[in-house]
Amino acid sequence: MAEGSDADLQRFLKARMIENTLIKVDDVQSEFSDALGAYDDFFKVAGENETYARIDVAAEHLKEMIMVAREGFKENNARLQELSTKQDSVIDAIDEARADVVSEVQGLRSDLKDRMDERLQRIEGDVVEIKALMKP
Repeated sequence: MAEGSDADLQRFLKARMIENTLIKVDDVQSEFSDALGAYDDFFKVAGENETYARIDVAAEHLKEMIMVAREGFKENNARLQELSTKQDSVIDAIDEARADVVSEVQGLRSDLKDRMDERLQRIEGDVVEIKALMKP
């Protein structure tokens, strides 16, 4: 059922005479009556086994798949942003820990060097004393 001006209805009837790879309309039967003003939207009704019905169902599924894919991409983007922020935090923590480890190792090296220098000086002193005692 359709309502509109005579020109719009004639264009509508002409548009229903579809002929393409999937569909070839051979005949359209029309019946005219006074408009009731009951319709403000348009939709097509097709039988269960009609090609357009199957295409419409496929189109609806495709629309749903596109919406799901878009939402999935939005969710993945949000998760990637979250992971990127966490990754930055982890990198900062690793950098801080690395600086602490380097500082600690440098301190241990310095302490070890000082300790070894002290021991070497004592050993050298002991060697000097031993040499002095061994001279006749």
